Amino acid sequence: MKKRLKWIGVILAIIIGFSIYMIFSEVTSGKERPDEQYIKMYEIDINNSLVGLSKDEVVELLGEPVEIYTYSDKVYMYNAGNVYEGLIFGYRNFWTTKRHYVLYINFEETDKVKSTRIQERP
Repeated sequence: MKKRLKWIGVILAIIIGFSIYMIFSEVTSGKERPDEQYIKMYEIDINNSLVGLSKDEVVELLGEPVEIYTYSDKVYMYNAGNVYEGLIFGYRNFWTTKRHYVLYINFEETDKVKSTRIQERP
């Protein structure tokens, strides 16, 4: 009987300890956590900080693009990082889904940035 109560006490202590750890370690479940690259590219996109820059200025700031497309205008594609969704303990990801994003930069005929957009890429 005393052994059984001792084990029940140990199990309860583990459960309580784990619960406290989850509360204080910023555990997020079902929420998104972007990586640093995504945050940087997202800020560039929403602030329109590239609009009006030349191709050379963009390459100087971001490096060479991953891909260059030519349609009616020229489009540079850059890796925009990842967003994780699932059970996250601090900076440790468990049972998560990783979504990859790219930043597209559209240029005008004068080779100045016309617009940017971030898009999920499978």
